[in-house]
Amino acid sequence: MKRLIVAVSAAMALSACMLITDAATRLANDIRATAGQLNGRPAGTRDTVVHQPRSWPEGCPARYEVTLQASRPSSPSCGSLLVGCVGSANHKALGYDYSTTYHCNFVSVPHELKARYDPGARATIVLEVCERGVCAVGLE
Repeated sequence: MKRLIVAVSAAMALSACMLITDAATRLANDIRATAGQLNGRPAGTRDTVVHQPRSWPEGCPARYEVTLQASRPSSPSCGSLLVGCVGSANHKALGYDYSTTYHCNFVSVPHELKARYDPGARATIVLEVCERGVCAVGLE
């Protein structure tokens, strides 16, 4: 019985972590999943991340903007993945509402990518196998 309780508790905790994340982390998780499918594929192979945003929890209820800052290949630092809710106080002051660098574990970003979307519109990120591994090369 104890094992069952521990297993159920662990499953609930894991599902809560997946549910209660912010907009940037959810997008980074989608990048992780697609980048994993590209590992070991020939250079030049492409795939797309199609991200369906959620406004709750910690998401944008209106227009939103996604920015993938460029990675610095000669530096251990990585650019952030930023999600901004257009018109919010944070977006006006900082240029974003949510940020993460989790995606840096799976992709490089040779050049900054930025796009705006209507409420609920899907963000599409193009990934390509490059000399550094998997690179984010387009944002539509």
